[in-house]
Amino acid sequence: MRSFAVFFVSGALLFGQRPSSTETIPNQPVPVPTAGNESSGTFPRTASDPHNHTRPEYAGAEPSGGGNDLRDSLIAGGLGFFGGLLAGRAAGGNNNPEKLLSDRGPQFPSSFSMSTITVQGFVKGNWPCVIDYELRRPGIYLITVAADGVEPYTYLLDSSQIGRRQQRFVLPARFGDRPRPGLYGVRALENVPGELRPVYLRVFGLGAGERAVGSIAIDQLQFTPAALPRGTPLKAQYGFHSHADFEKATAEFERVGLSDGAIVAQLEDKADIKEPVRRETAIAGKEWDARKAKAQPGQHLLQVRAWYTLKNGADWVMAWSPQLVKIEE
Repeated sequence: MRSFAVFFVSGALLFGQRPSSTETIPNQPVPVPTAGNESSGTFPRTASDPHNHTRPEYAGAEPSGGGNDLRDSLIAGGLGFFGGLLAGRAAGGNNNPEKLLSDRGPQFPSSFSMSTITVQGFVKGNWPCVIDYELRRPGIYLITVAADGVEPYTYLLDSSQIGRRQQRFVLPARFGDRPRPGLYGVRALENVPGELRPVYLRVFGLGAGERAVGSIAIDQLQFTPAALPRGTPLKAQYGFHSHADFEKATAEFERVGLSDGAIVAQLEDKADIKEPVRRETAIAGKEWDARKAKAQPGQHLLQVRAWYTLKNGADWVMAWSPQLVKIEE
């Protein structure tokens, strides 16, 4: 377990070398969206992108306020994001992490901050990985990948341009020639002398494996309407588009807010996607019953996780909607 212990230190202290095969995929700068306003941006096609697609324009909304109670629930977990991860694994009867990740996909805490995300997912040597993210200011933005018995790998994300972008990197060969359980940690930190403190980071997607990467293989997430007024049926519609034939997929619904400049979230509901998720097809017209889910008032994000089982390669991806649905009090 030594490498997992090093993981939490290395996320703040180690800066990995960028491999020559790594490619950054910037989009046109996107104005920071605010609730009620729309912003749009496209992701250009590139010759090296195996999905070879362009993202459509999207309407985005920014979490605002209402995050202090979510932050408090995260802190109450004892060890923060790591405690939440361990609790989730214990609840899943995680005597066999390979089976957990193969059957149920990438795992992460039920309460988390987007400035300090930890995901349990498969890792493999020479696997391409991708992150879709938005930042507001220069800082230290890191991804650290760890697996038992392997020296952790830390990659420094590009923070030279404010706005939304995608960035790819490749895991070193030392992670082995077959998928194994590991941890992916995303950290957003101030770049000033003194105590390292988290800064704003919004993650729209994260994926690993040839079929999950190119750009994010699950995209075009839709989550509407913008508001569910009190006294209405409290039903929202959602959907997404896939660039791969994923075996399994799950939709999750998270209450979000802004606290101390960081987006914090808490899982409120989830639903397995029963329809086949096929390459270059869309899943549309799905319904989320917020009343039945006993969802709390406030802003909510849609998250979609999709993956292959271990016997079929173990590639995985997770993506968050740019839109918010606010359940009014």
